[in-house]
Amino acid sequence: MKSIDFEYGDKDNGWIETDVASFAPFVYGKSLPEDRRSLHGQVPVYGSNGVIGFHDTPLVSNPTVVIGRKGTVDAVHFCKSGCWPIDTTFYFTDTDLESTRYAYYVLKSLGLNKMNSDSAVPGLNRDNAHTRIIRIPTSTTEQRRIAHILGTLDDKIENNRKTAKTLEAMAQAIFKSWFVDFDPVRAKMAGESRESICKRLKITPEILDLFPDRLVDSELGEIPEGWEVGTIIDIATISSGKRPENRLERPSEDAHIPLWGGNGPIGFVTEPLIYESCILTGRVGTLGTFFRINTPCWPSDNTLIIRAIKNAYYEYVFFNISQIDMTLLNRGSTQPLLTQSDLSSQPIVIPSSDIIGSFHDVSYTLLQYANFFSLNYSYVVIARDTLLPKLISGEIRVPEAKYCVEAAMSGEV
Repeated sequence: MKSIDFEYGDKDNGWIETDVASFAPFVYGKSLPEDRRSLHGQVPVYGSNGVIGFHDTPLVSNPTVVIGRKGTVDAVHFCKSGCWPIDTTFYFTDTDLESTRYAYYVLKSLGLNKMNSDSAVPGLNRDNAHTRIIRIPTSTTEQRRIAHILGTLDDKIENNRKTAKTLEAMAQAIFKSWFVDFDPVRAKMAGESRESICKRLKITPEILDLFPDRLVDSELGEIPEGWEVGTIIDIATISSGKRPENRLERPSEDAHIPLWGGNGPIGFVTEPLIYESCILTGRVGTLGTFFRINTPCWPSDNTLIIRAIKNAYYEYVFFNISQIDMTLLNRGSTQPLLTQSDLSSQPIVIPSSDIIGSFHDVSYTLLQYANFFSLNYSYVVIARDTLLPKLISGEIRVPEAKYCVEAAMSGEV
């Protein structure tokens, strides 16, 4: 990292002021049109919004911070190894992983979106960004400790996210096979043997017997014989969340019930609004994100609450809801809006209760584990976002952050 000229202040308990230019000077990214990128490359190509493709050679080979320059000026990304930042970005790179990661957290905390210099297309002026005054520890060891604390949480977040997605994808693949592609029905129609079908589709003979051996026409196209066409309201109820009177940013002994917004947990309240399992999705602002909640919670007034009419229908409802393109249902003019009636009236295929029950039996364990990792992910995000500005500003020091990190890593946030 560049040697810093501390001309802006005196030491204050081991912290000092400098500017961004001295600490982490921005370099302009380089154009790499899509038709010049390697189809089979492993090097991530970064735009302002993050990874937009891959290439076979990096522009920079060391750990790198990528900063949105055009389009999304408040986005700051961290890449541990080689990458290619394109010309809509700035970047900062250094040979040391933890030092670069510390720079990432400093730059992430600056609120660069407030420095937009272009009224038509959002843009970040490098000279303006370089003049920003920042306060950092004089000790590179302390900088590395801060980076390690926040990096440990970020690694936990990413690992939990990937694990939850993998487990959910396994259950979703079963849903698609049974209820979208109708694989058991088509296999029977093709004359495939029971033993072969069960082995290939990984189902028991008892489950296979529940599927018919014929497809018939319907308003949704071909569906298995005996199945019906209905709407979401036939298998679930939908209601709006509610604004709590009070909320806390952090959990306490009295307020430990998660308050959910359309994009995840946003705080904590003293009592639940919902006690049973439910599915939440954004009603205003954020559309198309779905959360399976199996613990008491309080959904805020910018969410819709979806509850299966039977416990065994829960997973079937979730995957039907999650495959709907919510952008097509948007009624908002200034911000996205999803109504209860529009979601309730979406057409679906309804098989027999026995088949839905069998899907519940097969998918329940997968989704329970996915729920655990997703919930832990959300709590670690809260811990990271709470600690980030306080550690970077020096409001709290590394020893004080130890309890919060340990609780987040153990799932007790």
